[in-house]
Amino acid sequence: MCLKRRYKTRKGENIKAIINAKIITDVEIIEGKTLFFDKHIIEISDKNDLRGMEIIDAKGCYVCPGFIDLHIHGSGDADVMDATPQALERISSILLETGTTSFLATTMTMSEEAIDKALQNIQKHGRQVTGANILGIHLEGPFINASKHGAQDQHYIEKPTLNLIKNYMQEIKMITLAPEVDGGEAFVKYSDKRVSSYHFKHWSF
Repeated sequence: MCLKRRYKTRKGENIKAIINAKIITDVEIIEGKTLFFDKHIIEISDKNDLRGMEIIDAKGCYVCPGFIDLHIHGSGDADVMDATPQALERISSILLETGTTSFLATTMTMSEEAIDKALQNIQKHGRQVTGANILGIHLEGPFINASKHGAQDQHYIEKPTLNLIKNYMQEIKMITLAPEVDGGEAFVKYSDKRVSSYHFKHWSF
């Protein structure tokens, strides 16, 4: 597979070339070719004229699209529930080091006050991180089944309500909940046009 999409490089943007890489595409692993890019991939080809380009020698390592993590609470001794911009930056920077370029900051089943602080923090500071991008929020609980709480604190489990999340509907992209609990079905029907995805977990089915 050889990508032929070409982009005009803006003034001041240098084309970069990755050499000696094992390039992972959607259909194969390519070796012995060079990947050219600026802000986007320009092409993967046999060209060997690299004059004026920044050369990155992969030294036989793999090059692939960045991972997207849809469910992660923290990393590097920092947690989303710390509710600080420093915690988000720490998580973001550690994830980027391991190949994750975007993620959903995921909350835990805790008190409404603690959850609200975490949501406020992501809403205010989520776009300021300098590592992996925060695409939004994954709300895990507190709308789950108490009999299937797993690692979630069952003392803070509550019936689904929009009151907890109504101020953060732009940021919330995924909600983990148990649809069979009292109010669960009505909650999903009411909010399904506002939330990108539901993750039915911690439920009794």
